[in-house]
Formats: sequence, structure tokens, C-alpha cells
Amino acid sequence: MRRLLPCIFAGLLGHHAVAAACPSPYTATQLGSDLTVMSDALRSGDISMQGLRAPGEALVAGLPCMDAPVAPVVLASIYRYAGLSFFVSDDTVNAERWFRSALELDPTFDWDVAEVPVGHPVRTSFELQREQAGKPPVDAAGGKRLAVPEGYRLTVDGRPLREPMLTSDRPHFVQLIKVEGNAVEEVWVVDGAALPPSLLTDADAPVGESTSAGSSLIVEKIERTRPPMKTPALISGGALIAGGIGLYAMSFGAHDQWEAATTSKALAEKRTLTNGLVLGAASALTLGAGVTWVGVSLDGGGVLGWNLKF
Repeated sequence: MRRLLPCIFAGLLGHHAVAAACPSPYTATQLGSDLTVMSDALRSGDISMQGLRAPGEALVAGLPCMDAPVAPVVLASIYRYAGLSFFVSDDTVNAERWFRSALELDPTFDWDVAEVPVGHPVRTSFELQREQAGKPPVDAAGGKRLAVPEGYRLTVDGRPLREPMLTSDRPHFVQLIKVEGNAVEEVWVVDGAALPPSLLTDADAPVGESTSAGSSLIVEKIERTRPPMKTPALISGGALIAGGIGLYAMSFGAHDQWEAATTSKALAEKRTLTNGLVLGAASALTLGAGVTWVGVSLDGGGVLGWNLKF
């Protein structure tokens, strides 16, 4: 499992260079490793969850240095773990803000009882944010408009940003991505509804002008051709999701066998089988969702198209 998760996230994110001012890029492999450590710590049975602190701090510190476009399904997981890291550091204000970000991307998520026991304070904090998530976005440009350099696209929380509108009172992950090669140029983690000034221009500026040197508003003529990898990605993603659902269904039978076991050897075997099926299902579903997202996003000419509303 330790080797599988980094590969899953590497596949979801891809490999691209980042032009941000960072000591070094935060790669998909590093992200997968930190998430694996946190997942293991969460399932260790340590109710204090102190094993989440160090990898969580590395995760939050690495976000502004991500070297690849990040899908919403991955960011939802990142935001949850970031919230857990702040929670175990007794910073409940920031924990709740990151939980709220996670819930806006994945509003149906619920913790597994093997990760967060029923009645644990984390559950209470997380559920309170479920009620707060989903607020309508507000102006994040102070009356200005977006000014994205020609040949680039802008994403917030893995979604395309067409208008300068963000949700307030929570973190946002912003990436400026070069269309050719799908390479990340700049990354920001912004607080609330506040876009970087370099991405904005005066509302009355002519189309094509920007307040940033060398930047202009994108005007694209889209000619759709079906890329060769689109259908295989959709089929593969669907198959992985179906397989994950099948493994999860099998875990119920294994769990029943564990409850019916009468010897310590049988208990250990059925527990291992149940846990393996659940973790395998989670991995298959995560990878399947990512591959499907890539397939849906592929547009003509090898450029990622952003047409879904998550």
C-alpha cells in the first residue's frame, strides 16, 4: 500500500515543471508519500492523532510548490488531511477552514470509523463545517476582471476559473497553467476571496490588455477533435471504479466472517482480508476517479478542456 498510493497520485497529477519561487518542487511522489504516512497514522489507532502533525505540516508547506495540475478529487483529500494537521496542533480555526474547503469539493464525504472513531472531536468539527460549506462565491477582484496571459488557463481548487469569484473564509489553491504541455507556471494558496493582483486588470481595460507585463486576456477559438486517449481513459476509469465498488462490496462479506470467527488465527486472517479489501477499494476508486477525470477533461489538440461543474 505504501508503494501504491504515491503511484496513484503520480498518475492523477502527471509530471510537469513549476516556475514558482520555491527551493524545490513539491512532486506527486512527495505528495503521495506524505498522504500515505498520514493515512497510516490515521488508521494506527492513536486517538490523539499526533502522527499527523509532521507530514501535515510538510503537506501544507508543499502546496505552493506543487509541480503539476491537481484534480479536485485529489485536492479534496489534501484539504482534509491539512485540516487534520491543524486540528492536532490545536489550531481549530484553520482546521475548520480547510475542512470547509474539502467539503466544498466533496460534500458527501464521511470518515471511516477505522480512521476517526464515532464521537471523536474531529468528526464534530468536520460536521459543523458541512453546514457552512457551499456558500455562494463573492467578488474576489475588487471590481476588476481576470487577466490571464495568452496561452494559459487558470484553475482554482482544480476547477477552471472563468470569472473572478471565490468563496470567502476558506483557503483556495490557485494554479496558472500553460496550455501547451499542461505545465504549471505559478501557484498560489490564497486566503478567502482574494485573487493575486497579477491575475487582474481594470474593468474598463480593452480586451487583450493586462496590468501584468506580457499578459493578456485569453481569447480562444476552440475546434473540438476527439483525442485518441479520451475513450481508453474513460473506459479504464470506469472499469477501475467498478472494480473498487466490487472490492468494497466483498469487504462486507469478509467483515461478517471476521465477526463470526471463533479463533484468534481466524480473527487475524479475516481482519487482514477485510482491511485489504477496503484499502484496495479506496485505491481503485481514487485511481478510477482520476483517470476518468483525465478522460473527460481531454479536449482536441491534447489540451485539457474544463467543461464539468463539480
